[in-house]
Amino acid sequence: MKEETRRIRDPIKTQEKIRKHATAEFIRWGYEGARMDRISAKSGASKNLIYRYFDNKQELYIRCLEHVYIEFRKRQDIGHVDHKKPLDAIVALTSRTFDIFAEYPEILLMLSVENLSRGHFIKQSTIIPSLYNPLKESLDRIINEGKKQKIFRDQIDLEDLYISISALCYFYFSNRSTLSVIFGEYYAKQDTLAKRKAHVVDMVVTFVTGRAAT
Repeated sequence: MKEETRRIRDPIKTQEKIRKHATAEFIRWGYEGARMDRISAKSGASKNLIYRYFDNKQELYIRCLEHVYIEFRKRQDIGHVDHKKPLDAIVALTSRTFDIFAEYPEILLMLSVENLSRGHFIKQSTIIPSLYNPLKESLDRIINEGKKQKIFRDQIDLEDLYISISALCYFYFSNRSTLSVIFGEYYAKQDTLAKRKAHVVDMVVTFVTGRAAT
């Protein structure tokens, strides 16, 4: 009782601890298989305390999903690439996106869980769609500037480009276990990661410019 009272006095840390263990639970078991009893046991917070901060399992899941998207967008840091030259900005965005999937597996795994749910819960978030507004605005400026300078091809669609960048990075990490079996290579090795990252950047540069990266 004393321990729980102490946690109540620090609600931010308590909610963070609950969210951390809940994310691990959802990743391992999916939404349907996740159990509040296990989240309570792992976090050290009673179920009554969890429900003090989160109305139900669905709200807790959505908060976990929002957190990984917020963290992903923060790490992408579009403001950092926004002031670069158009081609340098695209290279930096592609490289950073690849690195995030390598460094932050929670985003990869939660995306997989949510897609298995056919995007049911992300539709209920009022936060996640707006997180991408700065990215869209910056990418639109970068693409238009690249076209204006005749560095980029005219036939570049913002959404298609970003989806392709994400797909090239995401697929590698979501499927590297099976790819390692098929091709007989350990795809988590640093030299293999570096080689793949360079390949992804080269493909994106080739697409936007019509010529291979140097």
